[in-house]
Amino acid sequence: MTPHRIPPFPRPGERQPLRRTGAFPRPGSLHATAFRRDGGSAGPSRERGAFLVLAALLMAALLGIAALAIDVGRLYALRSEMQNAVDAAALAAAAELDAGSNARERARAAARHLLQHDSRFASVAALLGDSELPDAAFTFYCLAGGKYDPPFSTKYCSDAPDGAGRYLATSDNEAHYVRIALDPALAAGRFRVGLVFLPVLSALGVPAPSEAALNASALGGRNFYTCNVPPIAICDPFEGSGTTFRDEMRPGDGIELRGSGSGQWTTGNFGFVTPPNGASGANALGQLLANEDGAGCGAPWITTEPGAMAGPTTNALNTRFDDYDGNFNGKWRQYPPAPNVVSYPHDATTRAIDNRFGNGDWDFSGYWSGAHPGVPAPNGWSGLNRPTRWSVYNHELDSGLLPNVAPAYVGAPAAGHVTSGSVRERRLLTVAVLSCLSMDLGGRSEGPVREPDGYAKIFLYHRAEGPPDLRAWGEFVAWETAGSDKFHVDVQLYE
Repeated sequence: MTPHRIPPFPRPGERQPLRRTGAFPRPGSLHATAFRRDGGSAGPSRERGAFLVLAALLMAALLGIAALAIDVGRLYALRSEMQNAVDAAALAAAAELDAGSNARERARAAARHLLQHDSRFASVAALLGDSELPDAAFTFYCLAGGKYDPPFSTKYCSDAPDGAGRYLATSDNEAHYVRIALDPALAAGRFRVGLVFLPVLSALGVPAPSEAALNASALGGRNFYTCNVPPIAICDPFEGSGTTFRDEMRPGDGIELRGSGSGQWTTGNFGFVTPPNGASGANALGQLLANEDGAGCGAPWITTEPGAMAGPTTNALNTRFDDYDGNFNGKWRQYPPAPNVVSYPHDATTRAIDNRFGNGDWDFSGYWSGAHPGVPAPNGWSGLNRPTRWSVYNHELDSGLLPNVAPAYVGAPAAGHVTSGSVRERRLLTVAVLSCLSMDLGGRSEGPVREPDGYAKIFLYHRAEGPPDLRAWGEFVAWETAGSDKFHVDVQLYE
């Protein structure tokens, strides 16, 4: 038996000879013989298989990351569009909350219209759906923590708080805020969008969602506040009759303003209110009736001021007519007169509902011939085409026709009393108009100034008289609306 020979170990620096593992190829053969130094056989198929498994796992991971990034980015963009859309819808809805008839339904309609016609949001049919936003997506509040919310009172809100400091609105009159929620839970089948790339992973055996739900919400509110308004109020004589002062009064209609005493507006002495700066008492209120600058800005909430204040308040109003009596003696620099101080005639008739309100039928022809003898009436004005007293007042200033027929018609104030503060608006008052009966106002009491109540712009067409009672006469000019320097409607987002 031939003994097995162990090949000698190579000497240092000597390479081990190669062993042949296969036959030498024939000439023209397409394969070559593989040689290994360790004497083992080659395994390319096993290595290739391991690489393919690793590549497949890596490819699945990369696809998942890419799909997630694309779908999440798309969802983020859609969510931003939803939020922009619901913000705009909440503002549109809040603008309709004027406490008028069907205010809440008008708010819903405004929001739905905007969402249906928003070019970007409406293009996402899967989110918007084919039907309008349901009523469940709308929540109306009476108070919601806005800057100019009045203090809570059952005169303002009839519902209890919701636990978050908000009071739900139970009527159109109480609705001052609206929350709109684009939420699948409030609208079945809505606000869901199919995913495009993540479902591809399911084909690879990786569980992945096929759709995602999106939601967005916004809280909008409509409030108003006043700045530097004289501390005087009147009751709405039309309350309970099916109409309101705002809807019934016409420019030119006369109003007799009565203060304390026998001419009180309701139970207790009433006619004046506490200004936002907190001033009280006859002298303090008189100063703000003479010049309301400094009364401050505040929420639509009033506190009535009872008391006999006819003397100081009468003198205060008459500074605008170049009369300076009592505490205002010699104070024409501080309280300058209007540039035209003439008094105009009263209305010939008054309304049956309340004889303190006239019909605007003042004697224009008699006034014009007496105040401007020999001067033709302008603008086609006549007894049959009667202008308002505010229009005549402004025409006299614009044309330099200040009346100068003593003693009845003197329009120019004392020359030394005319200053930069002698502006035509000195004879305009912004007066609160209140639903006194429903608020049970009397004596010293509180109540909201909420729509349809509000503020009227009144022209003082005649000097005030008093004491013992204050009597002042004005002419309705217009209802104060947004844009006035004294009355501000605030529509904004709160959340």
